[in-house]
Amino acid sequence: MAVQYTAIRGENQSARREVRAQISTPARESLNAKLSWQKLMLILAANFRSTDLVVTLTYRDGSLPIHREAADRRLDYLIRNLREHRKKQGQLLVYARITEGYHSGGRLHHHLIINATGQDFDVIRQLWTRDGDDVDFERFGIDGAERWAKYLTKEPREKGRRHVGDRTWRTSRNVKKPVISYEMVDERDSLTPPPGAFVLDKVECQNCYGKFCHMMARLPEAIN
Repeated sequence: MAVQYTAIRGENQSARREVRAQISTPARESLNAKLSWQKLMLILAANFRSTDLVVTLTYRDGSLPIHREAADRRLDYLIRNLREHRKKQGQLLVYARITEGYHSGGRLHHHLIINATGQDFDVIRQLWTRDGDDVDFERFGIDGAERWAKYLTKEPREKGRRHVGDRTWRTSRNVKKPVISYEMVDERDSLTPPPGAFVLDKVECQNCYGKFCHMMARLPEAIN
């Protein structure tokens, strides 16, 4: 993700506020709509490839937990066992997880994004379905960071957080942190994607006061 904007100059504070509002309001409105999921999007983009997996874990009536805390413990148990299985195979587990319960008829369920190994389908089904639960798999996809970040944060955005400061999604400790850098560029330069990158989203705003550009792009994935 990259953002480029014109710096506001001048000593008159009132004039500066007016100029800033006229150039940045449309762009900031676009950015503000993304702030609730933007942090998760950057983490997903830094850690998962298009071939990784999004696992949806749902419960049948006979095994539906009585509350969210019990469901989280059920997911903890699966993750622990999956991590142990991979450890024996010399493989790491990288994941992002969330428990939801407002939509889908109000039934508790989980979404788990994991790095794929090629043996995940049978292993996860065995770990989850032995108590009669259901499992669905989907590829992360080329646009997965933005798409799944929006999807996995829809409940707090639509319904609000259950507790003040509550973060509904969690990740494994070994996730890579996104790298954020800043630099001054010539205002005549245009924001362009890296060579070979696939542009996912681009928002531009320009008037007599300056310009603003927000762009998201996906770099080509390395071939193992």
